[in-house]
Amino acid sequence: MIIYTDGACKNNQNKSIRKGGCGVFFNNNINNISVKLDGPKITNQVAELTACILAIEELINKNINNNINNIIIKTDSMYTINCINTWFDGWKKRDWRKADGKPVDNLELIQKLHNYKTTYNVKLVHVRAHKAEPPKDDPTYDDWYGNMMADKLANDACFI
Repeated sequence: MIIYTDGACKNNQNKSIRKGGCGVFFNNNINNISVKLDGPKITNQVAELTACILAIEELINKNINNNINNIIIKTDSMYTINCINTWFDGWKKRDWRKADGKPVDNLELIQKLHNYKTTYNVKLVHVRAHKAEPPKDDPTYDDWYGNMMADKLANDACFI
């Protein structure tokens, strides 16, 4: 199953009015998600990680895919992909510290997503964001459309 996710954050510079949103697009499925996130700790990265987690939890809770395995999450967030696919093992070896010795931000979300990744064989795949619409017969159209819809769901959620 292929799912598109995105996270958004508005008013990043002002913690008191910061608003985030998560978008999960299941290819025109009624289970699409648009969820608002509030609070001073909301960032783009928190919203991106949360969107991926919500996507998997939606599959689990609704049992959308009877065999909840081999999930492909397509995201424009290289931060999310790197956290899970590249940096996770090194951080774990360093007792959840980055290479500079500072603690890993968003650790709880990262650990939760990584656990889902291993439990349900989730693959995170990068898609390019904010590109011009390709022709509908172009092989990149589905990814463009899925990412655009997830982005819309995430941004709309900021204003719910």
